Amino acid sequence: MIKISHYIARSALAIAVVISLTACVTDTSSPESAALPQSSVVAVSSPDIALNSAHQLSWFSQDFLVVEGQIPSSANIDSYAYIKQRIQLGLEAKGFKFAPEGTQTDRQVVVAALLGEGENAMNMERLFKLYPNLSVEAGDFKVGTLLVAVIDPEQHKAAWRGAIQALIDEDVTQTQRQTRIEVAVQLLLRSLDV
Repeated sequence: MIKISHYIARSALAIAVVISLTACVTDTSSPESAALPQSSVVAVSSPDIALNSAHQLSWFSQDFLVVEGQIPSSANIDSYAYIKQRIQLGLEAKGFKFAPEGTQTDRQVVVAALLGEGENAMNMERLFKLYPNLSVEAGDFKVGTLLVAVIDPEQHKAAWRGAIQALIDEDVTQTQRQTRIEVAVQLLLRSLDV
């Protein structure tokens, strides 16, 4: 009897851990996702690391912009800066405050923008331990992935991390590109509850 109840308790605990760490795939059929009709969102929160609006945020010291097979263009670099700006605005809208640049905080925001599906992109996905996956053929488009994490720099662990993957048409106007970035960030941050 004790072995069975111990087994049930361990199984229930294992199931609870799996459920609490299970990735949340966001339905992309919402009206705001029309700008990203082919996208996949995955987000995970850690039950072990607190994250609330009382935590002041800062940017991780290193930027991660990976364009497979080429040097990032000025458009890629501009898009990365715009991504960070939209992420900061989205987090501030959720009640977070960003510390002045150079200030040490107990939570940092890490961003990786990946264009293409080569080895470097896969290494970034492994680092973030997130694997968004589109179930469509890319055709003439590249696959773009945006990875974001809010980390505890002392513990070297993420309190929350998310990824969105979408097909990227590089032949769009700057306005269209910015709209796609805004929608991607909105979809990505949707699951971050504070």
